[in-house]
Amino acid sequence: MAERLAAETDVLTVDGRGAVEPIASILVPVAGGRHSKLAVEAATAIAAANDAAIDLFHVVEDGSESGRQRGQQILDRASEGLEYEESDTWLYEASSAADAITEQSTYYDLTVMGAPTVSPLERFVFGSTATEVQDDADAPIVVAHAQQP
Repeated sequence: MAERLAAETDVLTVDGRGAVEPIASILVPVAGGRHSKLAVEAATAIAAANDAAIDLFHVVEDGSESGRQRGQQILDRASEGLEYEESDTWLYEASSAADAITEQSTYYDLTVMGAPTVSPLERFVFGSTATEVQDDADAPIVVAHAQQP
């Protein structure tokens, strides 16, 4: 029963860093993975409960025009249906998404992001953006784990 419940339920994990009250601003890094929608939904619920602003944030690592276009499409999809007045989108260029998110998270009260989409073995060998941010950020991080599609 527990396995079935876990497989059919969205989960949010919260680390124990920093204070989370009051929450006036929320950073939501989006990469277009399957957990991004839940991250946006969770951030919106938290923002609405705290009258906070939300910034949807995407990092373009290659600096190319096609990378910027793809990033804008990801932001557009992430903000689709977002009916929260205090929200904005932000396309950011940097050589490392994890470093950019970690740096920007210091300017926000909370960061809400999607869980890694790579396998545990791939995370162990290559790392993942979400794991790096969790390890390096000083601010509180909420990670959204969406149920399997």
